[in-house]
Amino acid sequence: MPRTRKPLELSPCAAREYHAELEYIAAADPHAAGLVFSRVERTLDLIERNPEIGTPGRLPGTREWPVARTSLTVIYRLRPTKIQVARILHQRRKFP
Repeated sequence: MPRTRKPLELSPCAAREYHAELEYIAAADPHAAGLVFSRVERTLDLIERNPEIGTPGRLPGTREWPVARTSLTVIYRLRPTKIQVARILHQRRKFP
């Protein structure tokens, strides 16, 4: 029986962090920003298809998965009806 996919939703905080990171990179190198965008989108799709892929997060109830070939980590929660991306965080930032 095929597995049903839960929709993935970015929290307002995750959306702000994601857009800010892309803007910062694009100011120096638009091509690199495009690569980061593609890698984050692939990671979000991977999480949506395989929600359990992430490791248990540093905060209770969260999971974490690094974005390949970037310094970003996706922090998310599995909810009954969706996957909620709580943060898209640069790995050098202090968290939590």
